[in-house]
Amino acid sequence: MTLTHNHAQLTATVAEHIAVDAVIQGDYWDPNTRKGCFIGCLTHGNNPTAIETAYGIPVMLTRLA
Repeated sequence: MTLTHNHAQLTATVAEHIAVDAVIQGDYWDPNTRKGCFIGCLTHGNNPTAIETAYGIPVMLTRLA
């Protein structure tokens, strides 16, 4: 049992961003370099609420990640 929904999609998206070295610190999402932090990689933006909607991870936990 997982505490999220769409877990397979979340895992695949994170793995894709890691594989192409697109995970960075200090910037939510840079559309020019297509790199970002955990939130940015999952949303291509800076809205942690979108992760809660898409994957069920509470905003407070997302901000910690």
